[in-house]
Amino acid sequence: MTEETAVLSARSRPLIDRYRGLICDLDGVVYRGATAVPNAVETISRLTGDGVPVAFATNNASRPPELVGDHLRDIGLAPGGWSVVTSSQPPRRISHSGWRAARACTRWADRASRTPSPRPD
Repeated sequence: MTEETAVLSARSRPLIDRYRGLICDLDGVVYRGATAVPNAVETISRLTGDGVPVAFATNNASRPPELVGDHLRDIGLAPGGWSVVTSSQPPRRISHSGWRAARACTRWADRASRTPSPRPD
């Protein structure tokens, strides 16, 4: 296989096939207020139906994850295959699921909290 063929082959696969899961923001991505963003519910339902785990991450800690989950179900998202993580929960919760990217971000955050970053000039 030539390098060009390999690149074309990689591009023909769905992007999600390159990952083990999806971490997705909520407000403006999945819903706007009480209304679902067009195609969001259908797309996420298709992914979870195909076995792709989805974690909804939000920096809004005004509602507990259970209430956010209720809202997701209210806008039509089928239960199962997804979870909600808010900023009031420790970020390590995502890393325990075995997602390499989340683990890397958590390690970076741990190091960053112990070692001050150099300030740009």
